[in-house]
Amino acid sequence: MVANAGAFIQAHPECGAFGGIVRLDYEVEPPAWVARYAYCFAEQEHGEHHVRRDWLVGAGLVLSRAALERSGWLQKQYLSDRKGDLLLSGGDMEMVLRIRAAGYEVWYTPHCLIYHQIQTKRTTLHYLKKINFGLGASQTWCDLLVFPGSHKRFMAATLLAVTKAWLKAAKQVLRIALRNRRAEDFSVNLSFARGRLAGLNQIRRLNSAIRAEMLGCARPRISRVVLLHWAM
Repeated sequence: MVANAGAFIQAHPECGAFGGIVRLDYEVEPPAWVARYAYCFAEQEHGEHHVRRDWLVGAGLVLSRAALERSGWLQKQYLSDRKGDLLLSGGDMEMVLRIRAAGYEVWYTPHCLIYHQIQTKRTTLHYLKKINFGLGASQTWCDLLVFPGSHKRFMAATLLAVTKAWLKAAKQVLRIALRNRRAEDFSVNLSFARGRLAGLNQIRRLNSAIRAEMLGCARPRISRVVLLHWAM
């Protein structure tokens, strides 16, 4: 992994962040339905070729120190990450988005591979509900960072996205009746929808000056910079 990461850095000096394949290594093989939510555990595989990406999971992520400094993230962070039982996922995503906004490329490389160990306690329905609630809230906050329009347009667009998330959860009821899904699927999808709504309400109550500062602050800009220092 380290040797391949070093080779990728040499070949892509314009890159600000990159990640590779993340495969899950379960402590105990979970029930089959849990596999539908592998994204909750940062599973990642985008093919057999190097490709530019808009975002990457935090597991196995390699960041350029220069890119992180230029992005402003070291001076000020906006999004929370996991703290105790609060299963948010915005911290690593904010770093990637702000690095990309600073003009750096974000890449996926299949030449880097890690196995992400997943404890059995993280494959329970209780945990999946909690983490999907956090993922829903975090997605809403990340959307705020990259949204190109006004606050009113953001609220309208996000309300539509929240509605779609609730409808997706509702559809699980029909799929359960048809025996294409389990009752657990409804609970997990509902938790994500609730998280999306919670994130929207948090942003609505946010101080207007801070909200204006965050709105669109991670929109990508077109530029090219050469990196000198890396941190893993």
